[in-house]
Amino acid sequence: LSFPTASAQYINSSLPNTSIPNTIFAFWDDLYLRSNGICTTVLGSSPNRQYIAQWSNATFPGSTDLTTSLNFEVFLSEGTNAIDVLFGTMTGDGTLSSGSSATIGIESPDGRNGRMHSHERAMAVSTATALRFTP
Repeated sequence: LSFPTASAQYINSSLPNTSIPNTIFAFWDDLYLRSNGICTTVLGSSPNRQYIAQWSNATFPGSTDLTTSLNFEVFLSEGTNAIDVLFGTMTGDGTLSSGSSATIGIESPDGRNGRMHSHERAMAVSTATALRFTP
């Protein structure tokens, strides 16, 4: 999830990285979005809303592994300012689906600070992994 101050960078890197500030990296990797793509919604009412972005049934470009299915969500919670990244089914393509070529973490508004869960680390996530980032 990139917010207005973020700039495009196509090759993932470790965090922090000042060229990509104000960003949440749920699973920063090259992904091919199948028909469901990315869905968003807002639940609840002020001051306790949640913004949710959900990636459904993604795969990797050029993958021939028909079992690959990447499903994950980001919850932004108003009031607590917690950021939850929830991984559903993360299967197929060997270690790619567990993060061996992905970056997972968050960047501060200026990009000078970040919290990195992982950078290109196999087994960084799996089906039913949940991460919480709090201020």
